[in-house]
Amino acid sequence: MLDTIETQVLIVGAGPVGLTLALDLAWRGVDVAVAELRRAGEPPSVECNQISARSMEFFRRLGIARKLREAGLPPDYPNDVVSATTVTGIELSRVSIPCRAERHTAKDGPDTSWPTPEPTHRINQKFFEPILFACAAAHPRIRILSRTAIESFAQDECEVSAVARDLDSGEQRSVACRYLVGCDGGKSMVRKAIGAMFSGTSEIQRVQSTYIRAPHLIKLLRGKAAWMYSSLNPSRCGTVIAVDGAETGHMHNAL
Repeated sequence: MLDTIETQVLIVGAGPVGLTLALDLAWRGVDVAVAELRRAGEPPSVECNQISARSMEFFRRLGIARKLREAGLPPDYPNDVVSATTVTGIELSRVSIPCRAERHTAKDGPDTSWPTPEPTHRINQKFFEPILFACAAAHPRIRILSRTAIESFAQDECEVSAVARDLDSGEQRSVACRYLVGCDGGKSMVRKAIGAMFSGTSEIQRVQSTYIRAPHLIKLLRGKAAWMYSSLNPSRCGTVIAVDGAETGHMHNAL
């Protein structure tokens, strides 16, 4: 007989979506368990570079918008978007966007007139996911099951029963819940288990994504720094997005 964890909702995956859902449910008085393959505090990927205004409005309701707004790029780092021949080449055009220090006061910019108290925030997943994790881990209604794989589950009219394996010890436990939610990414075990299929175009474009460290790049820029550079030339087109505003970037090469 396996030891059993009881909760109202079991969320599989502690990425930004799973953690946000956990915080939202806990805010509504629902007990949640979140199963995650990674260890607590293990660095996230750098896949996401921006939080939309609507998401920031959700985080405002959850009481963590300020923490998120204070993280990421330096307060005075330009959020501009630039088109250029290369990152260090000839600048072709620039969309000026306020830095986060001026986010609520600037009147010039493509999104400064939006009727929202929480405009979009340009921040990499490297910085904002740990904030979500810390807030979730500290919440009394949320239980984080780190280094835990949900291997299978079964559903009847009343509840879902899942089998969880501790990836360090190999021990199995049972999780009894009213609902199970799959937030476990594009290769989701949960999606496959319930038979959900993707629809639409399977491949919109092919892009090679690379996380780079280039300490001297910022000194080689011809003009004012920018948050995103779109390179347009006959050899290689793509984008480079500033991650920390100093030496790390997220590069996308169009293949």
